[in-house]
Parts: sequence; C-alpha cells; structure tokens
Amino acid sequence: MRIKILKNNWLYFIFGLAYAVVTFILIGCEFNLSGDYTSHYGMIVNVKNDVEHYSPNFLYYFLARWLSVISPSFPYFNLDHLGVAMVFIVSLAHFLKFYFTVLTVKYFLNERNDLKKSKTFISLISLSLVILFSIPSYNLYIGRNLYYLGHLVPMVWHNSTIIVSTPLSILLFLLSYKQLSEYKMNRNYIISLLSVLTLLIKPSFILVYIVVYPLIYFFKYKLSKKYLWGYAPVVFSVLFLVVQYVMIYVYNIGSIQSEKSKVGFGFLTVWGEFVGVKNIPIVIFTSLMFPLMCLFVFPKWLIKRDVLFSFSLLLVSVLIFAYLYEIGPRMYHGNFFWQIVPSVYIFFMVSIIQLIIKAEELKNRRFYLRLTVYFLSFIYILHICSGIFYAYRYITQNIYS
Repeated sequence: MRIKILKNNWLYFIFGLAYAVVTFILIGCEFNLSGDYTSHYGMIVNVKNDVEHYSPNFLYYFLARWLSVISPSFPYFNLDHLGVAMVFIVSLAHFLKFYFTVLTVKYFLNERNDLKKSKTFISLISLSLVILFSIPSYNLYIGRNLYYLGHLVPMVWHNSTIIVSTPLSILLFLLSYKQLSEYKMNRNYIISLLSVLTLLIKPSFILVYIVVYPLIYFFKYKLSKKYLWGYAPVVFSVLFLVVQYVMIYVYNIGSIQSEKSKVGFGFLTVWGEFVGVKNIPIVIFTSLMFPLMCLFVFPKWLIKRDVLFSFSLLLVSVLIFAYLYEIGPRMYHGNFFWQIVPSVYIFFMVSIIQLIIKAEELKNRRFYLRLTVYFLSFIYILHICSGIFYAYRYITQNIYS
C-alpha cells in the first residue's frame, strides 16, 4: 500500500520537496533579520532557561525545543541547533501546505467525473496557490511602503506559528466539506484531532471555524439524532478555547508582558490604525481581486457548498479583525488578524478550482463566452506575480510589512 501511494504521488512529492527546500533557504536567510522568528526563538530559550512558561498554544515551540536536541547547526545561515529546528518545522509545514492543497484540488476536480487533469497540471495549480499573494493597494504601497500590513493576505513568510497551523486548517476544511457531503462517524475523530492540534499551535482559525461549520452542518443535517455527533468537534473546540482564553487573559500565562491584556470591541480600531479607515474598501478589493471578481462574474457560485463554506470563513474572519482587538501591551500586535490568512487562502483555492471547472464547461463554446475565463485567469496571474515580488522584496529588503 505504501509503495502504491508513493508510486501514484511521486510527482507531488517532488514538487513539494522542491518548494520546501526553497522555503528553507529563504527563511534561513531571513531568520535573524526580520519577522517573528527572533521573538519566537527568544521565547523558546526563555522556557529552556525557566525564565517564562510555555504559552497555551505551545505545540510549535515544544516541538522546536526538543527537535533542536538532534538538529545540526547551520553556520552558513548563522543558525544554531534551535534555529535549524525552527526553520525545518516551518519548511515541513510549507511542504504539507502544498500537499494538502494537492489533495483538496484533486478531490474537488474528481467530484466532476468528466474532468480529468494531469498530475503536472494539479501540481502547478497547487504551487501557484502556495506562492500567490494579495495585490497591495497602490496608495499604501507607494505612500507608506505597505505590502502586507492591513491587507487580507493568503500567506505570510515572517510568522512561524501561522505558517505551521495553516496546513492543518486546509485539511480541516477539506475533511469538514467531505463530512457535509457524506457523513462518516469516524471522520468526527479526525476533525476533532485537527481542531485540537490547530488550537495548540495557533487558535485563530478555530475561532472562525466554530462559527461557520456548525451553521452549514445544521443546514444539511439539522438536529437529526443520527448526525448529532457531528457537532462534537465544535463543542470540544469551544471548551478548549474557553480554557485558552482563561489562561491567556485571566492568568496571563505565556506572555512576555507583565501587564495583562483583555479583549476589546470597536469597529476598525486596529485595522483602521494600520491602513486608515478610508483605505479599507480598496484594500479589501485589491487583496481579494481574483475571488471577488469570480463571484461578480459568476454570482451563482455562492449557492455551491464549497464556495459558500469558504466565503463564510472569510467573512467571519474579516468581521473578527474589524471588530475585535486586544486592550493592553499587545493592542497593535494584530492578534485578531491571523485567522484571515488561512481563510483567504482557502477562498482563493476554492475560487481557482471553480474557474478550472468553468473553463472546462466553456471549452467548446464561443470565444466571447470564454473571454471571462481568460480575464479572471489574468487577474489570478497578477496575484502570482505579486507573490513572487513579495518574496523578492522580503529577501532583498528584509521587510515583511
């Protein structure tokens, strides 16, 4: 069975491995220069030295600490054993993000029995997804050199915990969609496990998931006794989140600041500070130009369960960022932003899958009908170019904002 899996998926492993190697080099070069890697490194060192405790979302730091015991150093990148362990885990997460994207693209395309795409095609689509980026607002980029900050982005290079948790979010989306299409009792255990692992790395996406998934699940299965266990992963996640909330905001466990923070409520308090309230509509449009234009051209896509699911995740993510923020020393850390990253990525992924399906439907139709597909494909390519430029900017200028 294992030999068969490797035989059938060798091309995906090659693409994924190549991407992981590139990310290891890129992140290794930037590890000591910018981003959150240095602060996460310092946190692990402080835990090792008993200066502070693990935070409630400790899993990444815990794995990096103990992996460093067997990790080599890498003097060329000025990485010690812990630095190599951290970069290795992040690079592995990039590989898993690519591979889980492949699984998702394959699954949705295979739902259409008449739609067969080659491994190379699926690999290239998946690779394009993992490197694409939002298109920055012109006036914010030219005026304030802002490319990422305040924008709705599908990926980041500088924050290890969101990078490590994103593959789990993608797989959680895929398995949840499968559960909505065909209920299986055993799948609830896997969904619960993925939810817990995500919570233990970065809980942001689960904050959105526990709102959206039960609503869509309810519309499909109602409160039928046969399907009640499908709500168990959500209930379990809510209880876990409550415990984490108490640990973070009541007991201040794992914080480097002695002053406690608390959750505040206010419209665009932090987001408006980042980019200016008047710029937010254009930021939303340029960040999400491809999927929004897809919905504008094909509004009936919203009645499809995968599009509705992904769009709802994004909508709730944006509302959380718009209304919630932390009061205290972490106010402008933007910690209620992070759920946007996997949600935007999933929205892009579902949108390009739907466009591939639409292109197949219009393949033998008149040219003017296919123009919409070409137009939307051009916008998608712009996002890919933006992602390449953002990576280049990050490497050459050591700037992630």
